Amino acid sequence: MLRHYSGYSVPELGPHSRVNGHRTRSENLADHIGLAASYWAFQEMLANPSDDLRSNDVYRKPLVGLEMFTQSQLFFISFSHVSYKAELREKTRY
Repeated sequence: MLRHYSGYSVPELGPHSRVNGHRTRSENLADHIGLAASYWAFQEMLANPSDDLRSNDVYRKPLVGLEMFTQSQLFFISFSHVSYKAELREKTRY
């Protein structure tokens, strides 16, 4: 995992700037574990929906314009959108 994260470049800091995977390992590991736990919970929810979800079946209906994606793909698209918004907020804070 350290090598993986050390491979990311940071163009804003210069043409040869790279992430230091050793310095960011705690944050990277926490992000990875959090995503894995969220995905597991999402899969559990799909497999064993609550009475509220079962009654209206809304979670099984495709989103208009996104019908080509599976529920798992939409989960990760949603995750990347949340991550992007957090990064954008951070960049526009000043």
